[in-house]
Amino acid sequence: MKWPFLIAGILIGCVLHIVSLLAVPVVAPRDAYSRLAEMGPENAPILLDQSDPEKSLPFLDPAFVHIGCRFDLSQGPVRVRIPLAA
Repeated sequence: MKWPFLIAGILIGCVLHIVSLLAVPVVAPRDAYSRLAEMGPENAPILLDQSDPEKSLPFLDPAFVHIGCRFDLSQGPVRVRIPLAA
C-alpha cells in the first residue's frame, strides 16, 4: 500500500531537481561569463584582483594569481599559442 506513495515521491523529487537545475540561468543571470564581460573586452586577458570584489570572482584561491579571458567564437574556433621560454 505504501509503494505508490514512495514511487510518486521519488518521481516528484526527480522532476523538482531537474526543473531547479534548468531554472538556474534564469534565476541567477549574473554568472562568471557576464561578470567577465563587465571587466574587460573580448580576446584579452583580464587580471582578477581578489582585493577588489568588483574585479574578482567568488571562491578563488588567494595563493594564486587568476586571469580570465572571454573568446569570440562567432568567426570559428580560437587557437591559442604560447611561446616557450628558452
